[in-house]
Amino acid sequence: MQLLDYLLYASLACIVIFLVPGPLFFLSLSEGALSLRRGLGVLIGILLGEVILLTALFIGFAAILRVFTFFLKLLGAAVLVSLAVSAWMGAAKPGDKVTRMNAGNPALKGFTLTLANPPFIIWLISVGSAVLDRGVGSLGGAAYWVFAFAMLSSTLLVKGLLVTSAHYSRVILGQRFASALAIASGTAFLVFAALLLAELMDL
Repeated sequence: MQLLDYLLYASLACIVIFLVPGPLFFLSLSEGALSLRRGLGVLIGILLGEVILLTALFIGFAAILRVFTFFLKLLGAAVLVSLAVSAWMGAAKPGDKVTRMNAGNPALKGFTLTLANPPFIIWLISVGSAVLDRGVGSLGGAAYWVFAFAMLSSTLLVKGLLVTSAHYSRVILGQRFASALAIASGTAFLVFAALLLAELMDL
């Protein structure tokens, strides 16, 4: 497999998973609807979290995360409940300056949720590892850099589009859109938290 072929292959694998509506998908939308600055803050936090996860994957530490699946899911559920409460509080007065100040640091939200998002971590250490191994087989060590570039650029593309579309939709449709999106996102966060807790009950 040539370098360009592998780059396209890895990028497609990443874009597909990023397009699936999940916690980070809704976080990008809800923060982007509040303001473009908050949306970009979330994007920076997500990218920093992904850099840490990629580093863990490359040095082989990611395999150890399988042992801590229970705690990852518990932490993920707690983070999602916190985000749900924050989103619903923001929905009350989405244009209120005090509400935005109390909404929390968007970069920290993106960073924390990326590191406490069990479905994404499981995808990374299973599908992501398989995609990486395929590249290593033909490109050697260069595959690590190509995979990292593919993943981070895919995040910039997909999450960037979500943030900007949510922001300009609010500008066009008004504060009611932002409020409705915050309520929908908060509900989605709570549903994802419930699903994680349900999985814990089965362990």
